[in-house]
Amino acid sequence: MSRSRKKKILLLLIVLVLIGGLVAARHRAFIQTNVTESLGALTLPSGISLTTYSYGSHELEQIDVYSASSTTPAPIIVMVHGGAWFVGDKANENVYKNKLDYWGPQGYMLISVNYPMMYEGYKPDAQAKAIATALTYIQTNTAAWGGDPDKMIVMGHSAGAHLVSLVSANRADYPALMPWSGTVLLDSAAYDLVATMQSNPANFYQEAFGKDSAYWIANSPQAQLTTAVEPLYVVCSSNRAPSVCAQADVFKNKAIGLHGSAQLRKEPLSHEEINTTLGLPNDYTRAIDAFILGVTQ
Repeated sequence: MSRSRKKKILLLLIVLVLIGGLVAARHRAFIQTNVTESLGALTLPSGISLTTYSYGSHELEQIDVYSASSTTPAPIIVMVHGGAWFVGDKANENVYKNKLDYWGPQGYMLISVNYPMMYEGYKPDAQAKAIATALTYIQTNTAAWGGDPDKMIVMGHSAGAHLVSLVSANRADYPALMPWSGTVLLDSAAYDLVATMQSNPANFYQEAFGKDSAYWIANSPQAQLTTAVEPLYVVCSSNRAPSVCAQADVFKNKAIGLHGSAQLRKEPLSHEEINTTLGLPNDYTRAIDAFILGVTQ
């Protein structure tokens, strides 16, 4: 290879690195601006306080703990945000507010989880490991915060639901992580990644999971689910493509076939509304509330 060609390739690599850094910086600024605006208008329910903890060394390996002073250990709801594995933040009001307004006054501790994003170089398998680390950290430390680690619900929306279900299916890979009480999965379309990736999905799926079918299988909750897991409550949007609820139904049935407990609820809501309306006074919220009560009593 000629010296001039090597210089051109080196220059191209430098430009790509700079562009990547600029994209990451602009994304951080966008997230920070929106989070700051959200926190600026933050009004917590009466008696609820907010504390942030780090569960790892990365700046996004943090959790927000919303809790009330109590003489008895509080049941816990852990929420993992979505965002196509590339965006999202624990402090976005769509992630936590209505849930906190509903379950906070009932005595629950709500924990909202951040994890490193794709733009930081963390692909879904690394993100799942971060979620497992966060859950282990919560189980280890929550008693000191007034929580009850034996009454813990793990909830995720969209990409967050994929990561939660993947960690649950692969929990043997995380020996320090103990079982929890139940799992609520909000409108993932990535339970069967092989089917998803073979159906000409949106570009962000291609970016997250690439073209390697072995990677699809390794990060497919449907493929990795081989033993019974915690009770599942799976929600899907009936307003989306039929394949979304079809995947959720197959995943639910596989969990039942492995002698687990699982329910599926189809909601005539948009993908975002599945997340944002949970906690409002409606039948959907009451159904999930009943599930949570049933597995934490």
